[in-house]
Amino acid sequence: MVTMKDVARHANISEATVSRVLNGDKTFSVSDETRQRIHEAVAALGYKPIRRRKKNAPQKGGEGAEAKDWKVGLLLTSSQEDELNDPYFMAIRLGIEKYCSLESLEIRTVVRTVGQLEEDVFAGLDGILVVGGVNTAGIPEVYGEGPVVVINNMMEYDERYDKVTSDLDRAVEKMVDYLTELGHQRIGFIGGEECLTEIPEERWSVVKDVRHAAFERKMQLLGRYNPEDVYIGEWSAADGNRLMQEAIAKGTLPTAFLVGSDPMSIGVIHALRAAGLRVPEDVGILSFDDIEAAQFVNPPLSTVRIDTEEMARWAVLLLKDRLEGRTHAVKVVVPSQLLVRSSCGGRNGD
Repeated sequence: MVTMKDVARHANISEATVSRVLNGDKTFSVSDETRQRIHEAVAALGYKPIRRRKKNAPQKGGEGAEAKDWKVGLLLTSSQEDELNDPYFMAIRLGIEKYCSLESLEIRTVVRTVGQLEEDVFAGLDGILVVGGVNTAGIPEVYGEGPVVVINNMMEYDERYDKVTSDLDRAVEKMVDYLTELGHQRIGFIGGEECLTEIPEERWSVVKDVRHAAFERKMQLLGRYNPEDVYIGEWSAADGNRLMQEAIAKGTLPTAFLVGSDPMSIGVIHALRAAGLRVPEDVGILSFDDIEAAQFVNPPLSTVRIDTEEMARWAVLLLKDRLEGRTHAVKVVVPSQLLVRSSCGGRNGD
């Protein structure tokens, strides 16, 4: 069977680019030459997206008739720049594309929340998947009352819609407990803020990130919370570097930091090294995401793996289940996993 990976190899183009072109991502800029090479590869290899008949679905037109292929939309709050700065966003989108193909959900429309959304942007679709922080109160204005699945790690939960999230609040508690077991009493936090996007108009409100809130709550419970050891900025390696430089300039550092993402942690480690400080001997680092680069950083990052593929899979399955008749909303919490490497001073496999 010819796969999308075969098309990418034949056209000598990345699989991500092939996926976005074939799924009609209108926000993705690609040259006419690249687009032509992809379609020529599709024709040459005879590639066809995987279509699976729905289990127990009523058949029309006699034995062997094909069940309906659902047409869905994808609403993303992340920009292409966000996806480059933090692979977390791209991993979820690619996972959704993968499982939509496997489950006979055809992605017809991909929209990013840049500028005001048109009222009919999702017209004619059977359902939509929303990735990121969106104020769900505005969803009926751009889509009506159809099936919606929201994927984000924000604390807010709209019981009208299915939601897929990760257990970041519980993960933070485990991280603080683990660092405490290693002997750390003064623990700092470096992270970012969440932007709650208002739709259909292009407006944002800033809310506290769930990792930040969970850290504050846990450290207050332990009687060790110090707001002077909390640094909040952008979700990028550059801002991780800047925030750690601010912490270093104060003169005394916590002996360990929780850092909100792996890209930020890479910047944090760079700033510590530039100041002549060792990781983990002087400062331990625990991070989030487990991006591919995490295990190749020096020292390798101890991090919480957020299973973005499993989040994407559940989102697609929930949407399909809704399309097939389920009426009540479901919330799925995908467990995370603490991976102990070298950056926190613990032992691998702890």
